[in-house]
Amino acid sequence: MAANAFVRARIDEDLKNQAADVLAGMGLTISDLVRITLTKVAREKAL
Repeated sequence: MAANAFVRARIDEDLKNQAADVLAGMGLTISDLVRITLTKVAREKAL
C-alpha cells in the first residue's frame, strides 16, 4: 500500500515531544504510531 496521504493535527508541543521521546525508545516515530493506529481501527472497526 502506497503511503501518499498526509494527516495534520494541532498538538501541544510538549505533549508531542514527550510522546516522540517515548516512541523513539521503542524504535518508532509519531508517523509509525499513526499508521499502526489507523490500520488497527480500519481492521477492527473499533478504537
